[in-house]
Amino acid sequence: MQQTVASVPLINMVITIAIVCVVLYGLRVLRGRKVLAREAIEGKKQAATATASQGEMPVRPAALSTAGIPSETVAVIIAAVSAYGFGMADIKAIRPVLQDGWREAGRLECMKHLSLHKAR
Repeated sequence: MQQTVASVPLINMVITIAIVCVVLYGLRVLRGRKVLAREAIEGKKQAATATASQGEMPVRPAALSTAGIPSETVAVIIAAVSAYGFGMADIKAIRPVLQDGWREAGRLECMKHLSLHKAR
């Protein structure tokens, strides 16, 4: 009488332990890559902070679009972005945010009243 692999409990246990070990090792490798990536990002931030703390102001690139914002405001924005560890290459444009919230609310209120009158 021949025994199959599934009927031998010792072999099943060894195979199961091997699979668990491979999965745990894979998770450890992935976590190591994540830690290395986090350390690289923190290193860049520390280098940028060290540069900013030495009193060097980042130079504004000529290609940066500022949309008529005063140069003092642009300098403050660039300094704040640099303090968080990002470089000048990360800033594409500086522009004001349009806030249409009140206008939009007024339009919706008028439309709501119009739809109520039409429903009667």
